Amino acid sequence: MTSPQESPSLLLDDVLIRKLRADLVAAGWGASTIERMLSPMARAALDRDQFVPAAMELESNAAPAAVLTRLFVLAEAVESSEVDSALPRLTVAGAVTLGLVREEVLAGTAQIRAAVSLRPHEEWWVASDLTQVQTGRAPREDYVLGIASASTNLERLTLRDPVDCALDLGCGCGVLSLGLTRHADWVVATDISERACTFTRFNALLNEAPIDVRQGTFFEPVAGERFDLITTNPPFVITPQAARSTGVLDYRDGGMDRDQLIPWIIREGIGHLAPGGTLQMLANWEVKAEESDWAARPSEWIKRAAEPTVESGQSVNAWLVQRDLLDISQYAEWWIRDGLGEQVTPAEWQAAYRRWIEDFTAAGTRFVGLGSLAIRVGNTAPSGATSTPRLNLCCEYLPEGKPTDAFAVQTALDNLAVPTDWESQPFLCAPDVREVRYFVPGSGNPELIRITQGRAGGRERSVTSAVAALIGVSDGEIAPAQVIPAIGQLLEQDEESVRAEIASALPELLRSGVLVLV
Repeated sequence: MTSPQESPSLLLDDVLIRKLRADLVAAGWGASTIERMLSPMARAALDRDQFVPAAMELESNAAPAAVLTRLFVLAEAVESSEVDSALPRLTVAGAVTLGLVREEVLAGTAQIRAAVSLRPHEEWWVASDLTQVQTGRAPREDYVLGIASASTNLERLTLRDPVDCALDLGCGCGVLSLGLTRHADWVVATDISERACTFTRFNALLNEAPIDVRQGTFFEPVAGERFDLITTNPPFVITPQAARSTGVLDYRDGGMDRDQLIPWIIREGIGHLAPGGTLQMLANWEVKAEESDWAARPSEWIKRAAEPTVESGQSVNAWLVQRDLLDISQYAEWWIRDGLGEQVTPAEWQAAYRRWIEDFTAAGTRFVGLGSLAIRVGNTAPSGATSTPRLNLCCEYLPEGKPTDAFAVQTALDNLAVPTDWESQPFLCAPDVREVRYFVPGSGNPELIRITQGRAGGRERSVTSAVAALIGVSDGEIAPAQVIPAIGQLLEQDEESVRAEIASALPELLRSGVLVLV
């Protein structure tokens, strides 16, 4: 049973939360402040959940921002007088009342410890549950996750064009909801966990961000409503049924059999999109032993989910990106440690490990794919493309280390349909594109041509000489049909082979933004 000290109940008191906000502003406590206070070594260690370097650098720093960092980020015990000094309007008493901290007496001295995590993130402050590293304990079933790599990845991918209404499905602590308020007139946040909804409401009040928070299962709180943008970092972990006897975690376990939550969210999400709306989500999916294509199952999910929309007369553009492919042992190790904590005994670890491997093996699963999906409905076809409603689907493997961002998502969704008359369409080479040629010494012909994009998140790829020639002459006025004969003569290739090489490379060149339709 979880003790009250381990499960604080945040108080949604407007007056006290306004005092907290005023104190945080006065302390200048933001992400950039922490960055200035700590050395690169300490910041890098903090990113790895290692607190000792930061604690050593801040132990003699009595500035309010340092005290707040030691209390809420490093989870240190801090003297009551220091906290009163750092939070002069709220005071320790107010922080206790809000559920942010708890009082302890150590060696006759009043000490204050954080009851929740509170961290600056971009221009926000985000409250969530303390992490395993901060508490030394495995998370409770209704644990509310804070700022994690998954949420920051989805933040980076989220389209930021102004919209009327946006939905954050499975909001957790509300960090994605906060980001949506920058460009959406109305933001709805839903979560099955009432405790998660409380954290989101608290963070909305603290950051003076208008968020309509509703408790309920997935789309139930927004039945019959449609949105211009839906973002979701769903509970996508594929927890074996046999492992659920030891407890599940709301924030990661969706409760459906195997990976079937993902196709369900795709189908329901499309049904809740307004015309021209976009669904963006993170996902995990199983890759079966007999499958040679990692995208076989998720692409089938998308096709089935999009079929009713296409039949109703709207096109659907879908871009599925796989960022990693883990074998079942890697996947099991990752999530067992997340669920059981660092203090798990060898016997507990081995038993859990065996359950996960046995379950995946029995299901015929060899790998688990990790990635993201962006789906837009009712999009306008690009100039020259067919206007017949259809599904334009692309599945790409873009490994970690090749960052994808919102610009890449927007560019891909805008260019999944290649014009049927592409040969007569002028293209423009993007200004950040550069070419590198590799020659064998003494040779007059390049052995390899690499095209690179200089923007953040830009890609690098090898191209043929024919494709490089087209990119080089794409000035926004010349169409491929005008230059294919000349390229063939220059390279001593027949026109048909040049045309085939360009046609093969064109979808990726448009999708990645190397070439732009004029």
